[in-house]
Amino acid sequence: MSDAIWNIPFSVLLSYSSRLRNYFVDSHYFGLPRFVQIEITTKCNLRCRYCERSKDDANIDSDMPLDFFNSIIGQLRYPTQCVNLVGLGEPLLHPEIFSMIRAAKEKGFEVSLIDNFTLIDRDKSLELINTELDFLYVSFDSVSKNTFEEIRTGACFEKVVENIKLFVKTKKDAKAKKPEFLFKSTISQSNFAEIPQLIKLAEDLGANGINFGRLMSENDSCEPQSSILLDEKNLPKSKIAIYPCELSKTYDCDALKGCYVTFDGRVLPCGLMAESASRAQYSQLQLGDLRLDKIANIWRANSYRQFRKKIGLMEYLPQCKTCPANKSTTQNRA
Repeated sequence: MSDAIWNIPFSVLLSYSSRLRNYFVDSHYFGLPRFVQIEITTKCNLRCRYCERSKDDANIDSDMPLDFFNSIIGQLRYPTQCVNLVGLGEPLLHPEIFSMIRAAKEKGFEVSLIDNFTLIDRDKSLELINTELDFLYVSFDSVSKNTFEEIRTGACFEKVVENIKLFVKTKKDAKAKKPEFLFKSTISQSNFAEIPQLIKLAEDLGANGINFGRLMSENDSCEPQSSILLDEKNLPKSKIAIYPCELSKTYDCDALKGCYVTFDGRVLPCGLMAESASRAQYSQLQLGDLRLDKIANIWRANSYRQFRKKIGLMEYLPQCKTCPANKSTTQNRA
């Protein structure tokens, strides 16, 4: 064997090693998604203004069975690291939610949950803390009672604020480090100006951070939502972490790294697509069905690999028009 290989700098070898791992293990022939978003229920106690669930004629109220959930979790291993238990329903309405969190944690995954905080009480707060959930997000989009209740139809602004305070106090009293508690604020033209106040409110209520999402529907105003971007330099100073996420001009496509699983096992490219499409369209968008096949076979299938290749080359689907990862739709920075 030639000694030439020993003259190659270690950093170069490491770079090639990383690329090979990414190609073969993470994404292609032997891989699995790095994260999986699982819709454990479609039931919800709210009728949020922009939610597809509120507009979908084919709306159904169903839970993912616990044994089906466990079978999905049982199929996941490296490079899968994160499991997000959220879909178009309210997670705390699932009767087995705490068992699901524990099952995912027992497999070693980082687990997160987005909740509307209308159902939180002390007992549920303690349950969430005791499951060792990693991240808990509260959907909170406005500091104005009227705007908040217009967006989150059926929620009471004051009640949600009190529930936030209750959870923060319960966590503090328990001397618990987990879960990290953050605001998840969906931003559109109607509440973009409130961003500094949302950051301040999150800080005042004891959140660890705030994560900004994007309204995937364009019915909020005639101006495309994809034009809403945050310049981090213009954000106010804060003691909490601020994550521009979907409002960042460098936001990357989730479909390259993960997937979305519906309550009945259909595999879609990402959660943002599930938010923007009607459930009747899912059959046209799905890339597999976990009732019929294993997630490894679906993720590694040639059709799915070709799909990710096209996305990597910025060949987006029509449904990706409003996605922040689709840079061709980005018009200006706010």
